[in-house]
Amino acid sequence: LYFPVWWVDFRHWYASLQGKNIAPVQPYEPNAWETWLMLFAKLRNAFVVYSHFPDLFSLAINHQEAGLHYPTTAGPRNRLILEVLPSARSTMFLMPPVLRMRMFDIG
Repeated sequence: LYFPVWWVDFRHWYASLQGKNIAPVQPYEPNAWETWLMLFAKLRNAFVVYSHFPDLFSLAINHQEAGLHYPTTAGPRNRLILEVLPSARSTMFLMPPVLRMRMFDIG
């Protein structure tokens, strides 16, 4: 969902909900757009996958820039994977079967 086309679709969809008296979950935190992103993914049969590799490496990172959630720019919490060393390629992206993965749903 963090690719440009999906993100643009999400932003348009999210904007279309503003001012309507709906909430994705109860209790609801109005500034928690991540909850809306999970609902958007569910409605489109998509997934939000958070990868947590050893040593705080990730495929996507939050830069924690000043704004709604952070008073000042804190910088990335995790390290972005820029390359995969040949020695790790065979095991790094091994995933368990989908039916054995932990699933979280918003309702």
